[in-house]
Amino acid sequence: NTPAFNAITIGGATAVEKNVFASQILKYIVLDNQIGNSQSFPLWATYAQTTMRPFATNLEALVTNNTYNVANMAALEAKFDHKNDNTDLGLITFTSNGDRYVATTGADAANDCTDENAPCKTIAYALTVAQDLESVIIAAGNYTETEVLEINSNGTSVHAAVPANRPLISTTKATLFDVNATNVTIENLQFELGLNATTGMVGVESTSGVFNKLAVKNNQMNAIGAPGTQPWTWNSFGVRLFSQGTNLDTVTISNNVIGSFTNEGKSTFGRGVYLGSGSATGASATITSNEIAAFYALQLVSNTGDVVANNNDFFGGIMVNAPLADVAVEVTNNRFDVINDELASFFYALADVRAIENGSVLLENNEFKNYTTIG
Repeated sequence: NTPAFNAITIGGATAVEKNVFASQILKYIVLDNQIGNSQSFPLWATYAQTTMRPFATNLEALVTNNTYNVANMAALEAKFDHKNDNTDLGLITFTSNGDRYVATTGADAANDCTDENAPCKTIAYALTVAQDLESVIIAAGNYTETEVLEINSNGTSVHAAVPANRPLISTTKATLFDVNATNVTIENLQFELGLNATTGMVGVESTSGVFNKLAVKNNQMNAIGAPGTQPWTWNSFGVRLFSQGTNLDTVTISNNVIGSFTNEGKSTFGRGVYLGSGSATGASATITSNEIAAFYALQLVSNTGDVVANNNDFFGGIMVNAPLADVAVEVTNNRFDVINDELASFFYALADVRAIENGSVLLENNEFKNYTTIG
């Protein structure tokens, strides 16, 4: 990508024309099977003109530590996310070159966090140096993060070093995790949210609306705010995600504890899982085997794809509102309860289904109990 290059041909159909790339190379050049010079295509328009030929074989691209401060891996990402428009093109899979480590005993200064024996101190810093498809591995301990934990690299996994010994993470911001990348996993962590702007009101959200294939698994999100005039804080959320336009995003939320029905004397979330809103669409989702305590344990609005919610314990109500055309919402094999009689007295229903003329909702084999004070 320098002016010194002019007409370049990369690869070909015969064995003689085949290129072999060492696994240590920072990134592969991946071209699609298109006709014409490269400058006709937006990804390559700013570079010198090349002749475009595709790779015909499968490749494994190693994502390595980017020591050249390149802003992104546009060539790889374009192929990775591109639709297959030619069956002769090879598939590209990605592996990570390393992980990033965080511990309460670590230090951030001049540290790339790649040495388990010399970890970084803050999760926020480790996320700024992490590259695509790397893990940020957090040792046990208590972490008070003073910055929003922004995840901007695709394929990032943020998880505990030892799943059975979850790190406890609190924040001085309104949001704990802000996901702005695809294929992200957040797993085996414990959040502590005080349900206000300086102690955390949102556990996981996406301010950009870029979160396709997000997985939130095996986490515990504790709501520890003091109750006000009502036993919940309405504008607080365990997970809050809005899609861009009618994008068909998918998300998996499984085996989490969000809020707690045993958290006596504390406020609970207004919404445990909130997908979509009155002004934004919601993702397609699989929501399974969670324990969620909130006024609305689950609120679904204008979802663009199918949603399956099964085998959850919902301590609070759920709302399904206006799924888009041909979208199916299945709520099956769940247990519905309320946190206590005080919260129950504010409800008129444990399952509230609205405006489903374009989609469909199946409520089947659920258990409803302890609702005698509803209404």
